[in-house]
Amino acid sequence: MDVYRRQYLRKIGFQTKPRVDDSALDSLFKCDIIDIEKLETIVRRYEIPANYRARIWKIQLGVLSKYKKSWKFITQQRAEEFYDLQNACRIIFPLNSSLNYDENKTNNNTRNNNNEDEEEEQEEKSIKSVNNINVYTDAEELNIDTTSLTIAKDESRKIMEITKLYSFKYHLSSLIGTKSRQPVKKKIKKNLIDIVRVFVIVCDNIIDAYWCYTKFIEIRSNRYVNETTELKILTKILISLLQKIDKEYYDFLISPPISLVFYENFCLSWFSSYFASCLQLPALLKIWDYVINFSDEYLSYFAVCLLLILKPQIKSLSSKGEIINILLKPPTIDENELVIKTLEIYDEDNPSDTK
Repeated sequence: MDVYRRQYLRKIGFQTKPRVDDSALDSLFKCDIIDIEKLETIVRRYEIPANYRARIWKIQLGVLSKYKKSWKFITQQRAEEFYDLQNACRIIFPLNSSLNYDENKTNNNTRNNNNEDEEEEQEEKSIKSVNNINVYTDAEELNIDTTSLTIAKDESRKIMEITKLYSFKYHLSSLIGTKSRQPVKKKIKKNLIDIVRVFVIVCDNIIDAYWCYTKFIEIRSNRYVNETTELKILTKILISLLQKIDKEYYDFLISPPISLVFYENFCLSWFSSYFASCLQLPALLKIWDYVINFSDEYLSYFAVCLLLILKPQIKSLSSKGEIINILLKPPTIDENELVIKTLEIYDEDNPSDTK
């Protein structure tokens, strides 16, 4: 089983997953019907090349079908719906719609504004005021640091556009009675930006990034009653794992003078952003490969391994504040070590899932 294979590799000093040969993925994607089980096996066993990550994520998130012949049609439909949503947002909120994304778009479906259109626009504006719709379009409102070297100007504009459109779509769905999950909450608004940013970086264009983000949220909305339930479940799994693996370390964290409250002090930030708010991109992408392809439960296993990796530094601190700071913004870690350790613990805890 993979668990013994990984343990052997670690014993001989091989601290990373082997990289899958490109020919294996090429062969998989040449088939008319993508073998999802085989794809998941590759993701579980091998490190995914960056040039295949976006395609794999789109398939696993449901942005693309496993039927390859439908990809062109689906891509066209996704693009049309994106532009329709974008145009609707501009009509209803003309003053707030300064961003213009026409990537590879030809023959724009801009409609001529006649008197009837203007009347409908005024009616929609009144709906906005009545329902207090909040469409996020301003960098300052979203707390995006546009001067930061970590977020390029074009990247931050795409983040604003995706956030605006998703917020608009949510409120539009609520008006017509369609169930949808509202991800924007004041206390975790920054985490929303961090999640969107990952898809902006990985995907080839803003349309793919928007749909990957939308599907990512929808999947989790259907899986959990609400976000708080999700976060508390993941925190409970993390605590159980740490108690099982290193009880002394767990007792150190929760006992005076440290007295950490896992959920409030760091798990809320970790899990609500899927680690996007605290980890560097190389480690983050490898974590998301597992979250997207398999289960959010992997977050708890990555969390316990992160705590174990940070143990020497944390144990050297005596202040609760210092420990919380290092947990919320961990130093750069070896992402390969994080993945290898996580998979070992997961395989030992879930032997029936090991392929």
